[in-house]
Amino acid sequence: MSYSVSSAAGAGFGATDPPATGPERPPTLAELYDSYADFVYRSLVSLGVPVASAEDAMQDVFLVAHAKLDEFTGTFFKAWLFKLAHSIACNVRRSARRADKTSAALDPDSLPDARRGSPFDDAAQAERIRLLYALLEQLDEDKRNVFILAELEQMPHVEIASALDIHVNTVAYRLNIARERLQQMLLRYHAREGERTS
Repeated sequence: MSYSVSSAAGAGFGATDPPATGPERPPTLAELYDSYADFVYRSLVSLGVPVASAEDAMQDVFLVAHAKLDEFTGTFFKAWLFKLAHSIACNVRRSARRADKTSAALDPDSLPDARRGSPFDDAAQAERIRLLYALLEQLDEDKRNVFILAELEQMPHVEIASALDIHVNTVAYRLNIARERLQQMLLRYHAREGERTS
């Protein structure tokens, strides 16, 4: 059975600390998973992990997070999880290149969906998601990561800075460049689509 992000994705992601379990014990692996699975899965797919490998990579992130939980001393727990997800994603992509595997196509049904509509609406939304991820892949990794965390995950700039080990001003700069480049790419895409239909 494959993992799929629920339609309520994004709910409860404002927490900066691991799930509260009382002063006597750290959160269990299951509690971490329940609180952050959607975020970690979306992060891994956004970081280029093929959907077919995302579940295994997600398990790796949670195993590492649980093992290193006592080392977490920061303020932003989601930022720390993103760092772990980024590291695991790099390993997965490196392994795939070594094995010369091709990445699986993005499965829009595995991504968060704010609302479900008619089959036509679902198909249009899936196409928009495919386009967004295709455009994101054309950005430099540093700008793509900032855009994903700011626009898709709605993280505050200070938390993004913590996740990526950069200054807050650098977050704003990279986000502005990412927005500009994505806008340019989107305009070129629509111009090409207009030429095909005329």
